Amino acid sequence: MEGKYLLSIIGLSYVSVAGIIAELGSFSSYQNAKQLIKMAGSNPTESESGGKRHSHTPISKQGRPVLRHCAWTAVIPMLRFNPDFRDWAEKLRERPAGANPLSGREVMVAAVNKLLRLAFALVKNQALYQIPESQPVEIAIKEVSNTSGGQGNTAGSFGSSYEPTRKKTWCPALLAKPV
Repeated sequence: MEGKYLLSIIGLSYVSVAGIIAELGSFSSYQNAKQLIKMAGSNPTESESGGKRHSHTPISKQGRPVLRHCAWTAVIPMLRFNPDFRDWAEKLRERPAGANPLSGREVMVAAVNKLLRLAFALVKNQALYQIPESQPVEIAIKEVSNTSGGQGNTAGSFGSSYEPTRKKTWCPALLAKPV
C-alpha cells in the first residue's frame, strides 16, 4: 500500500522502493521524517576537536547501512530524471562561496534526506507525487543557408538551399508517469 505512493515519484524504481520499504517497515511506526533520516544514518553530525570545526559536516552512519545504500542508489536516477530534484541539486551546487555551496557527495546526502522526508510526507498524507507546473519549453529555430561554389544566394539556384534546423531543449514533462 505504501509502495504506490513512493512509485509516483519520478526516478524511483520498483527495486528502490522495495529496498526502502523492506528496511523501514511500516511507516505508521514513525512519528516524523527525522526518525527515518536517523534510521538511515544520514543525519549530519557536528565534528569538533579542540574547539576547531571542520569545513564539511559528516553524516552519523549510526543507522542501517542497507537502508542508506538503498536510498543512495535510489537518489542517483532521481537526480537525473526528476526535474524538481535536479533543479534543487543544481541550486545547492551553484550557490555562491559565501552561501556554502555543496560538493557532489554532500548534495547526494542532502538528496537522500529529501527523499526520505518526501516519502514520509507522501505516505502519511496518502498522496501521490505531483509535478509542479512546468515552465514552457523554449524551442530555438535557427535559419541556416548553405552556399557552395560561389553560386550566390538566390533561391532557385542549385547548391543554395534554405534548411531551417531546430534545436530542441529537453522537456521534463515528456518523462512524467501517467497518474
